[in-house]
Amino acid sequence: MKEISYLLKEGEGLFTEFKEQYTDKIDRDIAAFSNTRGGKILLGVSDRGKITGHELSNSLKAKIVNLASNCSPAIEISVRKAGGVVVIDVPEGQAKPYSCSGRFFKRYDAMTRQLNPEEVRTLFEENARLSFEEREIKGFKSSDIAMEKVKRFIDESRLDIKIARENLPDFMTTLNLASGKHYKAACVLFFAKNTHRFLMQSRLDCIRFRGTERLDIFDRKEVNDDLITQLSEAMFFLEKHLFKRSEIKGMDREDKYDIPIEALREAVVNAIIHRDYSMTGTSVSVEIFDDRVQIVNPGGLVKGVTPENLGQVSIRRNEIIADMFNRIHKSERAGRGIKKIRDLMTAEKMAMPDFKSDALFWAVFKRDTSFAGAGEEATKKTSKGVEKVGEKVGEKVGEKVGEKVGEKVGERLTANQRIILSEIDKNVYTTANELSLLVGISQRKIEKNLSVLKNKGLIKRIGPDKGGHWEIAKPRETRKGGKS
Repeated sequence: MKEISYLLKEGEGLFTEFKEQYTDKIDRDIAAFSNTRGGKILLGVSDRGKITGHELSNSLKAKIVNLASNCSPAIEISVRKAGGVVVIDVPEGQAKPYSCSGRFFKRYDAMTRQLNPEEVRTLFEENARLSFEEREIKGFKSSDIAMEKVKRFIDESRLDIKIARENLPDFMTTLNLASGKHYKAACVLFFAKNTHRFLMQSRLDCIRFRGTERLDIFDRKEVNDDLITQLSEAMFFLEKHLFKRSEIKGMDREDKYDIPIEALREAVVNAIIHRDYSMTGTSVSVEIFDDRVQIVNPGGLVKGVTPENLGQVSIRRNEIIADMFNRIHKSERAGRGIKKIRDLMTAEKMAMPDFKSDALFWAVFKRDTSFAGAGEEATKKTSKGVEKVGEKVGEKVGEKVGEKVGEKVGERLTANQRIILSEIDKNVYTTANELSLLVGISQRKIEKNLSVLKNKGLIKRIGPDKGGHWEIAKPRETRKGGKS
């Protein structure tokens, strides 16, 4: 009942199906679980995870066992009663693929879906292969799990569960991230305190190149952390370096980027979910050029997926990782990510991204240079090493924070100082190095400007130089003569 309680709170997913009443169509779910990673069917539970109750007679038990036996090959299941719930335990099959009534099914997140012939062939071919995400990571213990990462996952997946280190093994087992006290690679990828220590290849690189060639690096961010952090850092890096403009729609202001940010997010999620984590010495890459953005993951297309059927056939390299992202509402179900990207680009009337595959899988997006406007001048100047941002850019980027604060102290700030204030207002943890890249001047000049703003009483430092942060301060009272 303790395990059932966890399953009810987690809701339906890759390994769990709720049904209020028995029907003979559950043979599809039985075959689907056997073709995937195994799972449990709970009879007497509503879609919302509420126990409605279900009786288990000898007759019903015989019907369920008979349904599983009539699958091809036969599937051995166990049927038991737990409180008011009938639990059907379905093991992962050792002789995949399994069919019922001449059709093949597989589990995709919280759905059972019929497979097409190409997907069935792929199941046959990959029958005996153990995916990397399921491998036990020797030496990884419960104490190596970061509780704050587990709690973040619980919050984002909207689960009503209280977690403590004592019940971590049970919780991880229900997510199929552990077997007893043996933790799988997928658990390390999501919850390790130090992911890099156990899986050095789990890395994401973000790079901004000057120009259109992979020659001169303007900015770089290496993320050696869990997969959710990798996604968050990649999106922050993209938003930092893409051109943006604002459009007024009715009473609201909408920010738009030169590539739809949601399409890029789907591409990054797709790269993280589908990368081949067994390939050491590799990483997911987010590469920004003046004319394009490339999102690249190791592993290429999964067997059975071709450039022609990409976005139509759903075959996943990492079922557990995909399920985890779906639980926190950051991925499309049943492999609709590529279709969503295409739909988003079509809606914005932008060029379709170019998808290509070799040992790597590439998603290449063309940038809309019409978004550059005044910002294009700043990019070109920075790329040439000029240490001054154009006045137009300074006025547009920092006008709200910089100018309003500047007016309060009785003097106008420089364009660079307005940008610095604007960036600190957006991210109090920004560093002098990051400000140097954003403003387009040297770090030494950034530090000089920070000192000026600090002396004016416009910003203050909270905590030490390392580990502290900036804060927009209330300006000092203006004295006669306009000087503070």
